[in-house]
Amino acid sequence: DKLGITAVNLPQQLTSKGVHGVLIQQVKPGSFADEIGLSSGAVITEINKTQINNKSDYTNAVSALKSGQDVVVSIVDPRQPSGGNFYRGGTLP
Repeated sequence: DKLGITAVNLPQQLTSKGVHGVLIQQVKPGSFADEIGLSSGAVITEINKTQINNKSDYTNAVSALKSGQDVVVSIVDPRQPSGGNFYRGGTLP
């Protein structure tokens, strides 16, 4: 995708803990996601203030992004979901 991420729906054990979003399965080296510090294993919960609940939400949000647009991604560490969100951002090439 435009971000350079392979994302999948969350496993049941995370959704049962109240976590929403998509799990980053893989980050393409040298991609936008790699440049802004996203890593596999993190959960994306928002893209540009659009809540991500599942793979469909993620696909829709990413498809709306345009080259040259500022992008802010909210992520959560699934091992510590109550630890709060982390934000990574940059300008999409």
